[in-house]
Amino acid sequence: MAKWSWQGAYDAKLATWAECDEMHLCAAQPGTYAEATGAYSLGSVSLTPGDGNGDYTISDHSSGGRTLTIAAQSTTPVAGQVNHVALVKTGDSTLRLGDTTPVVTVSATATEIGSWTATDKGVS
Repeated sequence: MAKWSWQGAYDAKLATWAECDEMHLCAAQPGTYAEATGAYSLGSVSLTPGDGNGDYTISDHSSGGRTLTIAAQSTTPVAGQVNHVALVKTGDSTLRLGDTTPVVTVSATATEIGSWTATDKGVS
């Protein structure tokens, strides 16, 4: 018999990430909320929490399972080399998700963060 898991279990995990209200662009991989929002943060953007509220969408993944898509964002210019993104929830001061990022383009007027996904199998 093949492995099976209730889809709601995956959605609960992804929904926990979709509760985050800030995304920080970081110079190093944060391991704590303080590092993500302070020591390593080079800039941030506010997000609207919740699946389907504009910044997050939970849906089926093309290779099976479920996926959370974080919409593209624009923020003020960032000084320094961004190599990680972090999703945090300010209400309870938690770092909920962090990953390396090749998706940041720095320009003179804005920093663009492309759309990216987190799945029940990892982040891409």
